[in-house]
Amino acid sequence: MRTLVQSDASHVTGGYGMREHLASFLEAADMAATDVYQVDENQAITLDRASRYLLKEPGLTKDAMEAREVSRRLKALAQALYNPDFSECAPLSATRLRRVAINMDVLARRIEFGIQLRSLRMRQGISQKELALRANIDPGYESRLERFLAGPPSIEVAQQLASALGDAGFELYGAYNAFPAWHPSVAPRHKASAEQNDLLKELIAVCCKLPSEYLRIILVQVQAVCDLLESKNL
Repeated sequence: MRTLVQSDASHVTGGYGMREHLASFLEAADMAATDVYQVDENQAITLDRASRYLLKEPGLTKDAMEAREVSRRLKALAQALYNPDFSECAPLSATRLRRVAINMDVLARRIEFGIQLRSLRMRQGISQKELALRANIDPGYESRLERFLAGPPSIEVAQQLASALGDAGFELYGAYNAFPAWHPSVAPRHKASAEQNDLLKELIAVCCKLPSEYLRIILVQVQAVCDLLESKNL
């Protein structure tokens, strides 16, 4: 696994340093997600510290397209890293990886809400301070929401902001998620065999040649099989 850049705030200065930290974290998390059973305790500790630091300093600009892509990656990696194995046979890294997954999911939901909040506020042509006053919340908190440094807010605060945004406020609810949108399996994850890895590589190679509409059909079918298997295990 690639070594993460320094996650201590004193060693990361400026926007470039933060963007480098975010990119490094995503790459390391992506590698860990390929097989959570191969992640040792030290690697899990490093990911845990880095994920907690990203909650304080996400390293994102106001580029909505870039932020949405980061949010998409965070959600996918969070689900992949969440190791649901609570048994005595679970690797030592399992607990820390679950914390990493939760931190990543929180940041993803912060990003989605913050992007929409800023977009709707600017569409209304009002300042952060004015919106905060209308919503009866602290202006500093509103600013942190837009910069992904806080949130997701409580349902009460989300309702106050939506009301303060007027007719466009209902659009804010579409980006509000108080809880993870994904539901990790309760069954222990098993290590993939060499045959499974070969089949997955072959499947990916074939899928890369297909247009998006066919990939969506395949995804629905695979999900149906997974749901069937889970229902039999309950």
